[in-house]
Amino acid sequence: MKQLNMIKPGVIVLYLLLGCCLTAIAGFAGDSKTLIMYYSRTGNTRAVCEALAEKMDADLVEIRDLKNRMSRIGIVGGMFRTILGMRTDILPEKIDMTQYDAVIIGAPIWAAKVPPAMRTAIYLNGFEGKKVVMLVTCDTFYAEKYQKKTQKLVEKSGGTVSAFYQIHAMEEQGEEEIARGKDMMVADALKLVPELERVLSLP
Repeated sequence: MKQLNMIKPGVIVLYLLLGCCLTAIAGFAGDSKTLIMYYSRTGNTRAVCEALAEKMDADLVEIRDLKNRMSRIGIVGGMFRTILGMRTDILPEKIDMTQYDAVIIGAPIWAAKVPPAMRTAIYLNGFEGKKVVMLVTCDTFYAEKYQKKTQKLVEKSGGTVSAFYQIHAMEEQGEEEIARGKDMMVADALKLVPELERVLSLP
C-alpha cells in the first residue's frame, strides 16, 4: 500500500500566514490613492466633486468654513477675506495625506481667488510628493494669471499643480447669462475623468 505524503503542521501554518499576507497586500493595492478635498458654499462644487469621487473611486473630504457664509453678512465677510487673502476657521484642519499619491482640490472662485476656507486648508496641509490637480467652479472664464496665483498657494505648501480645470456655472444665451445647473456641471466634470486619470497616472 502506497503511503500518502503528509504535510507537516508547521508548513500548514506557514501557508496560512502567507495567504493572509497576500490577501492584505491585494486589499491594500486596491485602496484608493486619490483624495478629493473640496469647499462648497452653494452646492455646485460639492455635486461635481461627489460625482468625480464616485466615478474615480477616490476618497472625499469636505472642508467646512466655521463661519456662516450663507447669509448676506457672511458672504460679504467671505468676499472681504478673499480679496485680502485672509484665512478662516475650518474643519477639518488637518487631513492625513500619507495614504494618497494624488490630490484633487475643488473650490469655487470668489473675486478671482479660492475662498478663505480652501485657502486655509491648503495652508494647513502639506502636499509634498503629491500630484495635485486644481478643479474650480466659476461663473466666467478663470484667466491664467489668476490660476498661477492659486497654484502658488499649493507650491507654498510643498505641492506642484499638474493641471488646472474649470467648470462653468453660468453660460451666455443671447445677451443674458443663465445658470447652467448642477446636472450640466456634473456632466462636464465626468467628461474630464479620462484626462484626470492620465494626469494623475492612475491605473
